[in-house]
Amino acid sequence: MLELIDWIRHGELIHKLSSPYLWLSFVAMRIAIEYFFAGLAKMEHVSGDHE
Repeated sequence: MLELIDWIRHGELIHKLSSPYLWLSFVAMRIAIEYFFAGLAKMEHVSGDHE
């Protein structure tokens, strides 16, 4: 949190937010979450068939 305040104070936050690595990590996180929830839905569907 203090590091974030320091970035804002020194004007580095814009450089951090415009970094392509930040946006690539957001995209990777989004894909991982999508696969995670798709896997959960598939497991729920499979376990529901046996009842």
